[in-house]
Amino acid sequence: MSNGNNCIMVGIDLHDNSMLLALGINAGDPTYVSFETDSVGRQRMIEMLKAHAARHDATVHVVYEASGNGFLLYDELVQAGFTCHVLAPSKIPRSATCARRPTARTPCCC
Repeated sequence: MSNGNNCIMVGIDLHDNSMLLALGINAGDPTYVSFETDSVGRQRMIEMLKAHAARHDATVHVVYEASGNGFLLYDELVQAGFTCHVLAPSKIPRSATCARRPTARTPCCC
């Protein structure tokens, strides 16, 4: 992996059958890409991230919320040479606006 001067930040919204990636290069606007969560989809995602890293001479940092999918994705991303962080949803700070909206009818979008 590149140890370049640029940084690609990747946030993954991980679901049982799909994952939506938001990719930001340095301070640029994000782009969105979707992949399936099966082994073929995960490998395609990793190859795409490697290509972006090479093209932009960048390091890749990935973050996603812990889920029932376990740490398989984490293991694959780290093995590919990326920095990866898995966040515990209960440990993510909520804004004051979200704290005032605790019902399912008004979910927090913050």
